[in-house]
Amino acid sequence: MKKSVLLLIGAVLLLNFDVGNNSPAGTVPDPDNIPKNAIRILSSPDLYDLASDWANYFSAEIQQSSILVNRLNNEIIEGNTIPKNQLVFIPEGYNNELCREAPWKMIIGRDPVVPVVNSANPSLESIKQLGLSADEFAQVLYTPGAISWGQLVDNGSKEGVQIFIEDDNSVAATISNFTGLDPIRLADSRIEENGDLLALLASNPYAIGFTRLSGVLDSDNQNLVAGIALLPIDKNSNGRIDHIENIYGNSQSFLRGAWIGKYPKALCQNLYILSQKQPSQETEIAFLKYILTNGQDQLKHISYSSLVMSERQANLARLPDILLPNSTIAVANSGLNKVVLIFLIALILLLIIGIISSNYRRIKRTKTSESVIPAFISLARIQSPKGIFYDKSHTWAYMEKNGLVKVGINDFLQHVTGTLTRVTLKQSGDHVSKGERIVTISNKGKHLHIKSPVTGVIKSENTILATDPSILNNSPYSNGWVYAIEPSNWLKETQLMLMAEKYREWLNDEFSRLKDFFQMSVHKHQPQFAQVILSDGGEIKDQVLSQFGPEIWEDFQTQFIDKSL
Repeated sequence: MKKSVLLLIGAVLLLNFDVGNNSPAGTVPDPDNIPKNAIRILSSPDLYDLASDWANYFSAEIQQSSILVNRLNNEIIEGNTIPKNQLVFIPEGYNNELCREAPWKMIIGRDPVVPVVNSANPSLESIKQLGLSADEFAQVLYTPGAISWGQLVDNGSKEGVQIFIEDDNSVAATISNFTGLDPIRLADSRIEENGDLLALLASNPYAIGFTRLSGVLDSDNQNLVAGIALLPIDKNSNGRIDHIENIYGNSQSFLRGAWIGKYPKALCQNLYILSQKQPSQETEIAFLKYILTNGQDQLKHISYSSLVMSERQANLARLPDILLPNSTIAVANSGLNKVVLIFLIALILLLIIGIISSNYRRIKRTKTSESVIPAFISLARIQSPKGIFYDKSHTWAYMEKNGLVKVGINDFLQHVTGTLTRVTLKQSGDHVSKGERIVTISNKGKHLHIKSPVTGVIKSENTILATDPSILNNSPYSNGWVYAIEPSNWLKETQLMLMAEKYREWLNDEFSRLKDFFQMSVHKHQPQFAQVILSDGGEIKDQVLSQFGPEIWEDFQTQFIDKSL
C-alpha cells in the first residue's frame, strides 16, 4: 500500500511540475546553467571516455538526465578532499590515499594485469601446481631468456623463458610495482606498438605474456580466448599453489578470487566511484544502478574487467531502493483541472489515514518486540528441538514416517549469517554423499557452502526458499527445511550425529571457537572493525557475519564451517 501512495504522489508531482529542466538526451549541459538535480562527475583522464559513454547512454536510453563530465586533475583534489556534490571516477593507482580515505566509495570494475601462457606450453601442468612467485617473475624479467623452464618448475626443460609485455605504460608500471624492477628493465620485453601479443604467444609456446585481462577475453562470452591459459601466481611464495590460491581455472573464478583478495593487489587496480557522502538523489542512484547492471558491458570495450555477478548484487544492495528509470511515471499532458487535482489529493490523504489506522497496532507491537531482542548471540537463544539429529556441518536431520529424511540448517548458523537473501539448491533426483556440498546460502552476494549430513537421493527440495530465503532464518526447523532425502546409510551416519544435551555441549564449544575465529580473522583483514564483533561482557553480536565483506566470509567457510567436521 505504501508503494501505491508513493506512486500517486509521484504522479501528482510529475503532472504539476515542468520537467523541461533536463538537458536533451545524450547532451552535456551548459556548465553555466546546470540544473539543480544534475549529476556532476569528475573523472581521471584514463576513465574519462568510459564515464562519458556511461553518461551519454544513460541520458539517451534510460532516463533523460543532465550529466556533466569533467576531467579530473590533481589540482582539483586539494588535500585529498572530494568536492561536494560530485561523483569522482578514479582508478586506485591514480591517487591511492584518496581512494583509501574516501567517506563513500564503490568498486565499479577492475583493471587486472595477468601473466598468460600458450595452453600448449609443455610445462603448463607443473605451472598449475607450483605457480611463480613475485621474486621468480622478477628473475625472469631481469634477464629475459636466460632462465629456463626447468629452473622454474624443476621438470628438466632447458627451453628459455621469453617475455612479452603489452605495449602499454599502465601495464608496464603495474608489473614494475609487482616485481620491484625499474620500468627501464622492462623495455626490452615490451612488444612493438600495435603488436599482437596473442599471435606471439601462439607461435612461441615457451613464452610468458603480460597484458590486461580484457586483452585475453573473448568479447562475446568473456571467457579466455582459445589457446591461452592464465599463469598461476604463488602469492604466499611457499613454492606451490595452495587450494585457497587456485583461482585460475576460468575468467569468472579468477575475477571472484581477485574480488576477495586472492590475487596480488599490486597487479589488480580497482576502479572506483568516490563521493563525499552516500548518494541520495534518485537520478544519481538510478545512474549507479545502471553502471552496476547494463553498464558493465561497456567495461570490456575499454580494456577493463567487469565485476562478477555476486559482487554486483552486493553493491546494488548498498544503494537505496528506488523505482527503475524505465518505470518512472511520465504523463504527456501536464495540465489537470482543479477538480481532478483536488480528488487526487483527497484520495492520497484517505490512503495515508487508512495505512496509519490499520497498521498502528502492528507497528507498536513490532517496535516493542524489537526493543527486547538481545543484540548478541547466546547459547540460551539458540533453538535445538528435541528428537532430531544434529550434524557438525551445522545441519539437522529428521526421519519422517514415510522413511524420507528431512534436512535443514541449524539455528546457530542463521544467527551468525544474518538474514539470507538467496538459497541455491540441488534438484530432485540428485545423489548426495555425507560431507558433500548440498546447498549454498547467501547474504547480499556473500555466500557459504553447507555440507550434507546424510547420504542418499534427493526426493524433493523446498522450492519456496528460492523466492523467500528468509524462511531459513525465521523457521529453520519447520518451514525452513531444505531437502527430503531417501537415505542409503541412515543408521551408520546417525551414530556420528548429536542429540539433545550432547548437541548443546558441542554448541558451547562452537561459541568459543567462533570468538577465536573472529578475533583472528577480523584483526587480520579489518582491524578497525574488530570492535563490532563483541559487545560488553564478551558476547558475540547477533548477525555478526553480515557486517563484514567477502574476505571474512571466505575465511569463515574455510576456517570455521569446513573445520567443524
